[in-house]
Amino acid sequence: MIAVALSWLDRGLPNIVLEPIKKSLHISDGQLGLLTGTAFAICQAAATLPMAWIADRWHRPRLITIGIVFWSLLTASAAFAHNFGSMFICRMGVGLGEAVLLPSAYALISELFSEDRRAHAVAIMVLGTPIGSGLALIWGGSLFQWFKGAGVAYTFGFEPWQAVFMAVGLIGLFVALLTLTLPEPRSSGRRSDTSQGESSPTGITMTQFFMGSWRHVFPLFAGIALFNMFSTGLLSWMAPFFVRHFGEQIGHIGRLLGSITLITGLIGAPAGAFLAARLRKTAGRHAAVAVLLITAITTLAATMLFSFGSSVFISLVAACLILLSIFAATAMIPVAVVNVAPPHIRARATAVFLFTAGVTGSAFGPAVYGLTTDLLFHDPAKIHLSIALVGAILLGITAILFGASYLFKEQNQPFDNMGEQAICYP
Repeated sequence: MIAVALSWLDRGLPNIVLEPIKKSLHISDGQLGLLTGTAFAICQAAATLPMAWIADRWHRPRLITIGIVFWSLLTASAAFAHNFGSMFICRMGVGLGEAVLLPSAYALISELFSEDRRAHAVAIMVLGTPIGSGLALIWGGSLFQWFKGAGVAYTFGFEPWQAVFMAVGLIGLFVALLTLTLPEPRSSGRRSDTSQGESSPTGITMTQFFMGSWRHVFPLFAGIALFNMFSTGLLSWMAPFFVRHFGEQIGHIGRLLGSITLITGLIGAPAGAFLAARLRKTAGRHAAVAVLLITAITTLAATMLFSFGSSVFISLVAACLILLSIFAATAMIPVAVVNVAPPHIRARATAVFLFTAGVTGSAFGPAVYGLTTDLLFHDPAKIHLSIALVGAILLGITAILFGASYLFKEQNQPFDNMGEQAICYP
C-alpha cells in the first residue's frame, strides 16, 4: 500500500503546482495537459507488458525497488527542467518506473496470501490510490507555500515548485529501502488462473466472446474509457480551477482538496460495493454496470454544479460529490469487467480494459481540458467553461453507453455462469 500511495503521490504531484509550472516554463494549458497525462500514461502503457514479463522471471521485490528508485529520481529531476521538452521527458520516466509496480505487486499478493484472504489484501493495497492522491495535494501545496515563503528554494537556485519535486523524489528513495524487506515467495510448479485458459472446457476464445456479446461489452468498455478520460482530466484541473476561478492560494486549496480526496476515497469504494449489493437482486451479476450508470449521471449533475458554483463552498461540495462518485465507479469498474467475461479469459479481458481505459483516459484526459481552454475559449480564466463542456460531452456519452450495456445484458447470458460465480459483496 505504501508503494502504491507513493506512485499516486508522484503521479498527481504536478496537479497542485500547474500554475507556477505554466508561468515558469511559459507553456499553454494544452501543454500542461500533455505533461500531466500523455507523457506519463503512454510510457507506462507501453512498458507494462514488458515489465510484467520480467516480473514473471525475476526477483519481484528487487524489481519494485528498482522501479521506485527510478521513478523517484525522475520525479526529483523535474527540479532541473527548464522547458516543456525536459519536463515531458521527466514525466515519461516516472511512467516508465511505475510500470513495474502493479504487475509485480499483484503477482506477489497472489502467492503471499491464500485465496480467501487475497481480496482483502488487494483492497488494502488499493487504498494507496486515494491516500497518495490526497497527499499529492496536501504535501505538494504545503511544501510549495513553505518553499515560497521561506525562500529556501531560491537560495539553492530553484523555484518553489522545483523544490517540491526534489523533496518528494527524495522521499521515494527511503520508501524504496522498505520494499527490499518484502519476501519473494516464488514457488516452482505453481500456476496462475490465466494458465488454464486454453485448456478450459468451454472452448470460448477472446474473439468469440467479444463478437458474441459485443452489444453488451463494447458499450461497457467504451463507457469505462470515456469515464476514465473525464475523471483523470478533471482531477488534474481541479486545483487550477480554484486558483483561477476563485483566487485561492495553492497551499490552502491543496490541503482542502487533499483532505476531501482522502475522505471520499475511503467512503466512495465501500459505498459503490454497498449499492451493488443492494441492486444485485434485480440486476444480478450486472449490478456493477447499474452502479456505473448511476455514478455517471450523478457525476454529470455534480460537475455542472462544480463548474458554475457561485462560491468556493458550493464548488467544494460539488467536488465531494464528484469524488465520491468517481471512487465508487473506480471500485466497480474491475468488477463489471470480470463479471461479464468467462473465467478462463478474464485476465485477458482485464488486460484489454486496462490498456484501452488507461491509454484513452490517462493519456488524453488532461490534454482535452487544456486544449479546449486554449483553442475554444482562448482564456485560462475560463477553465470552468472547459470543465463544464468536456464534462457534459464525455459524461453524457458515458451514461448512454452504460445504459446501452445494461439494456443488452441479456446478450451476455450465454457466457454467464461458466464455471464460476460473479464477484459480489456481502
